[in-house]
Amino acid sequence: MAAQGEGLPPPPGAFPLLVRGPWGSAEPPGALRKKLLCYFQSQKRSGGGECELRAGPAPGSLLLCFARRDVRQRVLDRRSHELDWGPGGRLALLVTEPPAGGDAAQVRRAAVAGREVAAAAGAPNASPVLVLSGGRSGERGPGSR
Repeated sequence: MAAQGEGLPPPPGAFPLLVRGPWGSAEPPGALRKKLLCYFQSQKRSGGGECELRAGPAPGSLLLCFARRDVRQRVLDRRSHELDWGPGGRLALLVTEPPAGGDAAQVRRAAVAGREVAAAAGAPNASPVLVLSGGRSGERGPGSR
């Protein structure tokens, strides 16, 4: 019998990073969350790719959950991350690994649990998670008008 998880791909969002910015301890506004997600999904702009953006484990932090380890590493390897935010100018973003040890595992479990709760409720889009596929700019996802 194969060991548990052997040969299976990691669950989506299994490779998290923490993101902090100048929005303080409050959640960033929805428009900024969407722009952050688009930024981190762009390989050209951030080194990123397919990911989900969730509320972080600490006030003012966001959890960025990547589908692939190599994409997560590319984002982490970038020296700086800045986002153009209209009248607010350029926002400097601090991207770090989750805390070491058990806390990192806890962050991963929270990311997976958030998806499972939303799916069990039958409303995956009702979650506070903003999820976009890695589609081209200008494409709209399911349920868009």
